[in-house]
Amino acid sequence: MQIGRVKLWLAPFLLSASVGSAQTPRAQAAQVDDRTLAAVAGIWKVTAMVGPTDSVVATYQLIARGNRDGWTVMLPNRPPLPVRIVAAGGDSIVTVLGPFASILRAGQMVTTRTTWHYHGGTMTGTIEAVFSAGDTLREKATAIRQRP
Repeated sequence: MQIGRVKLWLAPFLLSASVGSAQTPRAQAAQVDDRTLAAVAGIWKVTAMVGPTDSVVATYQLIARGNRDGWTVMLPNRPPLPVRIVAAGGDSIVTVLGPFASILRAGQMVTTRTTWHYHGGTMTGTIEAVFSAGDTLREKATAIRQRP
């Protein structure tokens, strides 16, 4: 009987500890390695694709600076969109774009989070697009550096 009481008494603490642990990575400040940002500085031609046959859904330019400031996406026939650097280190960079008017779903706003992996003159990545209606879309991306 004593064991049951101890378990009930500890349950709120164990629950809060596990919830707290799950939230810790988001609460911590993201690490940004300026060497990674310097390595990818330049103008990139990006192709975003979906589906099993990698159907192209968008092509655009990504202007990457050697630091966190001034990153921009240039979608065709649209004003420049600022890109936020969430994290960077090693061969990886995480960026967030938006919210902006979706090019795939008329009348909806979208925010994208892209995890890029840098390999010399190319980058590959995964994009998670979250639409204002609440649904999400996963995309693949490739980028080729046009000029440093």
